[in-house]
Amino acid sequence: MKNGIATASENFLQDKGGPYLNYESTLASIRCVCTGARAFYERIASDSVGYLSLSFGVLNAQGVIMYEGQEKNSGGHRVTSLPDEVFRSETAVPVADFIADPVKAISPLVEEIVIGFNLQDKF
Repeated sequence: MKNGIATASENFLQDKGGPYLNYESTLASIRCVCTGARAFYERIASDSVGYLSLSFGVLNAQGVIMYEGQEKNSGGHRVTSLPDEVFRSETAVPVADFIADPVKAISPLVEEIVIGFNLQDKF
């Protein structure tokens, strides 16, 4: 992480089998960014009105496989790779809801990641 900004490249591994993303590390990066954003909005949004646009994306995503656990070869990854060049998940939430519970606020993003990377049979 650089300057409080998490990047997917920190979670990206290139291997003979193809590009991989670790689910847990990706989710931790998203949560880290949300923690910083929550602290920011708590300071500036005294009346907590309006909406926040939240998004997660992977560029050059075609062929990327998201895996779970520490070892990508331990059987924790899916054999299905992402068919699209770009993966993007977006949602909008009220500022007050985001400040109250950022984990709940990002749940639509997490659900789309799980479905997009074919992890739903594990959850």
